[in-house]
Amino acid sequence: MTENATILISDISGYTEFLTKTELVHSSHIINELLDLIVASNIFDFTLSEIEGDAVLFYRKGQPVARDSLIHQCLTMFENFHKQLKIIERDTVCPCGACQTASDLSLKCIVHYGTIKEIKVAHFTKVTGLDMVIAHRLLKNQIGVPEYLLMTQNYLHHLSERALPSMLTWHQASDAYAAVGTIPYH
Repeated sequence: MTENATILISDISGYTEFLTKTELVHSSHIINELLDLIVASNIFDFTLSEIEGDAVLFYRKGQPVARDSLIHQCLTMFENFHKQLKIIERDTVCPCGACQTASDLSLKCIVHYGTIKEIKVAHFTKVTGLDMVIAHRLLKNQIGVPEYLLMTQNYLHHLSERALPSMLTWHQASDAYAAVGTIPYH
């Protein structure tokens, strides 16, 4: 059975460069700390689907999560992420590249709403469907900054309150992807 869900992907920007240019023991420890922190920052009862390298995939079935709640959720993740980076920067005495450049990492959040299907693979529940593909494709977009909150037009269209709050700066854009077409977002 398919169901509607709010999809939230929190992705660490700078991950590939961080892992390839630093010591694996310390870089993997730092990434693990940050991924744990993102998962612990889930204050609105999203279901954790999976950890995908440098990203955490969450979803919440049913009506779309209220815009202000979702913004609060993402801002909590951003705040906790940056607090942890400041702690690492403040407390590290290790001169290695990973410990010295962790503060170069940043976070982006992708929010989409659509149809999903939960499937069982061994003892795991995996979420699949075109809207899951769209959310993942949006991780590779034309946004020129490493840290942002992206909300698709499809998510905003399903809300009763569509206007975006003025406490954040919003830009409208879209990206075209093979097989799924053009996806507008803010």
